Amino acid sequence: MSFLRKKQYLLIVLTIMFCSLASASTIQYGDVTIGTITYNNIEEASVTDPGPLYGNPFSFGNSLGFMPMEFASFSSGAQQGSADTTSGTLRTLITSGQSPIEEIRIYEAGDYMMSGNTTAATSAAIEGFVLAVDTATGNPYSASFDVIYDEYKHAFYATAILDLRGLGIHSLMINMNNNLQTTSELGTTSFIQKKFVSITTTHIPEPATMCLLGLGGIALFKRRKSQSK
Repeated sequence: MSFLRKKQYLLIVLTIMFCSLASASTIQYGDVTIGTITYNNIEEASVTDPGPLYGNPFSFGNSLGFMPMEFASFSSGAQQGSADTTSGTLRTLITSGQSPIEEIRIYEAGDYMMSGNTTAATSAAIEGFVLAVDTATGNPYSASFDVIYDEYKHAFYATAILDLRGLGIHSLMINMNNNLQTTSELGTTSFIQKKFVSITTTHIPEPATMCLLGLGGIALFKRRKSQSK
């Protein structure tokens, strides 16, 4: 892709990103720093619901987390059937203060339920898409969510992974869109709710950290060797 094409593509991408947020009220949460990774200007918006859908972000371990309380879709059967969509967009600028970003892994979980004499016309589903733009080069990267539905537990698990190894990226603008969709028919209901979201950003350890890990490994090896004598 030529430099001009990259710029044109980036312009289209950014236009879509900003329009999706501008068409709805935006809720801003500020910054969250976890180690050497900072999630800057975290914000969400929805074109279907007043929000907030994702809710306040928090850090746990090396991940950024959300515990959505209102991110749900519900449909109850009418004479001609009915449908409902809940759409939420989450956006943040991820920066690594030291070494390049290697991977961004997004994990989501929730539950769903369908009741009544259901057929294919009654459904509950989640779909999502992640778009990332390298702020230094304008190169775009994207990933769709892989979803597993556990019919026994009435739960779903979704994962999206951006593999950025070897690209030398230190700063990424992330735009994540999630849709929850339900349909129903006469005498049936369907429901789906997102209950947990995590974003984990990994980066290449610094040389000093690698040295410490190496020394730790040597010390452990020597200790085990001495104990075996």
